[in-house]
Amino acid sequence: MKTRDVVNDGVAGGGLRAPDLAAGSVGTSELQNGAATKAKLRPPEPWRAASLNSTRAGSWVTRPGYSSVAFYKDPQGVVHLRGQVCRIPPSVPFCSSGAIGFERVFTLPAGYRPAKPLELPTVSDGDFGIVWINEEGTVAATRGEYASFSLDGVRFRACGEPNAGAC
Repeated sequence: MKTRDVVNDGVAGGGLRAPDLAAGSVGTSELQNGAATKAKLRPPEPWRAASLNSTRAGSWVTRPGYSSVAFYKDPQGVVHLRGQVCRIPPSVPFCSSGAIGFERVFTLPAGYRPAKPLELPTVSDGDFGIVWINEEGTVAATRGEYASFSLDGVRFRACGEPNAGAC
């Protein structure tokens, strides 16, 4: 496509298409308000189930009555977590109580990890808790109660995404 193809705000030869544009050639200043509607944006990916950690000391399970632990990355590169967990000790059929020290809950796959370790606030058994996520993908409960630890609303930019830092 050449400049002479554009006449009176019209495009000759069937219009302007993605192959006619160089990568990164159209920025937000070139878009009219309302031009990028929800229907034109790539949809977010579906939730992906997390594989919860089990050790000899016990297993993390979805807290009964709550969403299972899952994650996804939206079109802007933000990773979202959801779900509530509790820890079940060996040979006990119900969630235990007690203060969490540092417990790995699950591991995020490559592409869903932060550039640097993060400590993010959450709710744990109605009180303050801390979720720790590192660049190897470890999602850990570092402060809170074993009886109930929420990942609902935890989100961060994945490494390599704009404004997130390199992997």
